Amino acid sequence: MSLATRSACGHRYHSRELCSIINQCLREDDAELLVDLMPVVRAINQLCVVQGEKRENQPQIQAHQWPSSGKCFRGGSLPEEHKAFFSEGLKYRVPGFLATSLSEEVASKFAERQFDLSNGSAHCVLWIVEVDPRGANDPRLRCKQVNYVRHSNLEDVEQEFLFAPYSVFTVQRAEWSPNPTYVSPHRIFLAAARDNRVEPEDLPLAPWY
Repeated sequence: MSLATRSACGHRYHSRELCSIINQCLREDDAELLVDLMPVVRAINQLCVVQGEKRENQPQIQAHQWPSSGKCFRGGSLPEEHKAFFSEGLKYRVPGFLATSLSEEVASKFAERQFDLSNGSAHCVLWIVEVDPRGANDPRLRCKQVNYVRHSNLEDVEQEFLFAPYSVFTVQRAEWSPNPTYVSPHRIFLAAARDNRVEPEDLPLAPWY
């Protein structure tokens, strides 16, 4: 990493998780930092994107690692000013890696963490991302830009399902909570595109995710 990049990271990203730093650089299209980060982004992206033929060193999704219910989950916060973006029928891209979980309980814990970090002021949200459940047994029906992330711990409690940057989603509906705590969060239902490559490149970018 260059001296300029190290200096920028020290001032702008102190005490941040690496995944958060990478996503902020992608979201802001920070050319100076992206020069050094792109090899890392490309390496992660190669693990996310599923090809028709098995590629060397690329982990393949097993049937039990595909959402059997056709749903994966993401918990967090959603500022009030960004609610209007998530209108029914909107198709958009996410300008960063999007981590979800096969477990709704795990996603809810991430929402709870945001609530705690804000001392109870955060408006919590649960994104429910739908994929074709038949993909568990038929790889042709799987999203091409997502993969199951195997963590080093044996239990793999996060059950992470990671979407590549600029993945496409369509808002199916949103259920707005009058009291959006982690116990009763907003719920936004999304449909994941099967293949980013066949989607328009000029779709709006999500301001929050």
